[in-house]
Amino acid sequence: MTAKELLHNELEKISSGLPRLVRRKVGDNKCRLDVDDIFSMMVRADEAGIMTQLPVFAAARLNRVPHMKPEDLDVCLIAKKLTALQELVEKHVVGAIAIIRLISVVLKLV
Repeated sequence: MTAKELLHNELEKISSGLPRLVRRKVGDNKCRLDVDDIFSMMVRADEAGIMTQLPVFAAARLNRVPHMKPEDLDVCLIAKKLTALQELVEKHVVGAIAIIRLISVVLKLV
């Protein structure tokens, strides 16, 4: 049973009017769409005020959970890295423009 099916089954036990479970075929977007479906179910449960009635879910195999370093979760650190990357790109753009101008001048001389 998938996480999506398990969540849907638990929601059916405590809530009515739940949309049917969409079973997706294997394809490029299956994982993304399944995660979207799970988030949609969680949002509906939250809006209905039944989140506290759901059981606690945990990963059965931790090796299947993506590993994230604490610094990957730090928004401030990500913003600093993005700023540094933008500055580096800007330096390369300025250098490229200077090279293009130099080539333009050389071509006019020929």
